[in-house]
Amino acid sequence: VAITISVNEALIVPSITSPATTCSTEDIRFTVGNAAGDTYRWAINGTVTATGDNLDIAAGSLAAGTYILGVYGESGTCSSTLVTQTLTITDPSTLTIDTGLVGNAVCEGDSFTITVSDTQSSNTTYTLSYPGGPQVKNSSTGQVTFTLSLAAAGDISVSSTPVGGCGSTVTKTINIPKIDSAGTISTNQGALCYGGSISSSIFSTAPATLTVDSSTASITYKWYYSTDGQNTWIPIGTNTSTLVTSTLTSLAGLVTDTIFKREVYASIGGVECDPESVAITISVNEALIVPSITSPATTCSTEDIRFTVGNAAGDTYRWTINGALQPTSGDNFDIAAGSLAAGTYTLGVYGVSGSCTSTLVTQTLNITDPSTLT
Repeated sequence: VAITISVNEALIVPSITSPATTCSTEDIRFTVGNAAGDTYRWAINGTVTATGDNLDIAAGSLAAGTYILGVYGESGTCSSTLVTQTLTITDPSTLTIDTGLVGNAVCEGDSFTITVSDTQSSNTTYTLSYPGGPQVKNSSTGQVTFTLSLAAAGDISVSSTPVGGCGSTVTKTINIPKIDSAGTISTNQGALCYGGSISSSIFSTAPATLTVDSSTASITYKWYYSTDGQNTWIPIGTNTSTLVTSTLTSLAGLVTDTIFKREVYASIGGVECDPESVAITISVNEALIVPSITSPATTCSTEDIRFTVGNAAGDTYRWTINGALQPTSGDNFDIAAGSLAAGTYTLGVYGVSGSCTSTLVTQTLNITDPSTLT
């Protein structure tokens, strides 16, 4: 009699197909390269951790370091040879962005250059992502620069893709301060006389405001005035929302309409952006025509005497004698016979229009008595 003891064929020794990179921050998959229908057991440092044709290592589940990865096949109670390989988990390099900007702030549309530094210096592709991008550059020095401009505040990010290494990403928030409203201003100052001075402040009736995405900014005020129809602007005042009376009074002798402008800026760390302005005009009346005096042929104490404004321009004319304002006004000044004794007087006249007056014009008036006949 005889008996046969069967011997199973040898299980195919598996192989391991590895991913291109084994970075600690990425999902990693190893695969049985020549799967033959067996059940495959995966081991890390000798401890079986998974079963199947694939071994998945979730991002962050293994710290950077060196491990022994193994796989073997099972069929029934039989198993293949354990195949192992060294598994090296690496952390990605660290990227930093230097914007070169104070407070990482820049004005809308202004160009600026960022410097990206990498803790590794292999052949690496760097991709800058931002509204208006992307930009792609290659470097083997561990440093690369990008020049860009932005229309609104937001994040920019740079990703690295090293050849055969682990990539990483860094993000930086760029502030773009903006003004939402310049506000409004007003004054109680009425029209000035020619050559007059301002006697009332310019005050804020509504404050300037920032846009909702400019909460980290502050508002800077700058004041200017122009006496030549906005061709030239002269600074005045300080960083305040109003112009006080004392500051305005210093502008003595105004002879043209004067425009005052309040500019507002959205400011971060000394960067002043998005100037908006409001303006108000203080009117200056034209100079009154300086009158002249037309005198009569004779100025005898016994005769009625009439003086006349020689170049009357529709203003109201006030007459003075020896500096004393006379009760009558008009284009003519009549001195009744006998009302002034013989002597020398100073006669004056000036024009009035509203609250404004012209220059006082004077002349010497000699009143004489007639001679005596016998």
